[in-house]
Amino acid sequence: MRSKEEFDDCHIPDAINIVISEIKTVDILFNKTDIIITVCGKGGGRSLQASEKLQQAGFKNSAWLCGGTFGWV
Repeated sequence: MRSKEEFDDCHIPDAINIVISEIKTVDILFNKTDIIITVCGKGGGRSLQASEKLQQAGFKNSAWLCGGTFGWV
């Protein structure tokens, strides 16, 4: 859920980058039963917001990564 530039700079291997404004495209990529973990750089606002939007759209197995990409690194 990061910008293309942020994602290109550093990301978790095999991650897929979808910016929040394009979150509706997730329906094309995933099933409602898939586990989806949203991640931003620091693990704060954007990933939490994205996870909430996914849950509202019926993706009940959505969660955000506390600490984000930089916490993962």
